[in-house]
Amino acid sequence: MRKVQWPIGTLINMAAVVAGSLIGLGLEQLFSAEMKNILFQAVGLGVLIMGISMALKIPDSYMVVLIMSLILGGLIGQAVGLSATAEFLGNRLEAALTLGDPRFTEGLVTAFMIFCVGSLTVVGAIQEGIEGNRQLLMVKAAIDGMVSIALASALGVGVLFSIVPMLLFQGG
Repeated sequence: MRKVQWPIGTLINMAAVVAGSLIGLGLEQLFSAEMKNILFQAVGLGVLIMGISMALKIPDSYMVVLIMSLILGGLIGQAVGLSATAEFLGNRLEAALTLGDPRFTEGLVTAFMIFCVGSLTVVGAIQEGIEGNRQLLMVKAAIDGMVSIALASALGVGVLFSIVPMLLFQGG
């Protein structure tokens, strides 16, 4: 019988998103639109730099695999209607919770797409599951925690609820 291995990296990532979302919701009124824009730009630039840094470490022989993976992932996501399904489920959840937040679904879907559709998520989850190595998920948790501050301040409580699909997708 195989011992159950808990997705500790995913749980830490979820905790970072919860903390960041709560901070963002608390600061929502203090951040002007310009400040929120600066937060998004700073986080985007940081992630871009980190992505370039990681890409430079990839052997040339894997670049074709990387590019094909990006293309296939995008096409499959579009073909199965991932965005539309996420929006439908977000609307159903918002209606069930009767939160009355018109930005709920936008926050949930946007956060899900940012937090769960990327190489750090896939590679990090595979590394944790196979090797027990949580290093990428720890980096991802730090990034997602910061991003969730900006997202929650701009898009509301739906960002907080993105931990549910994160657990299913990343932890699964």
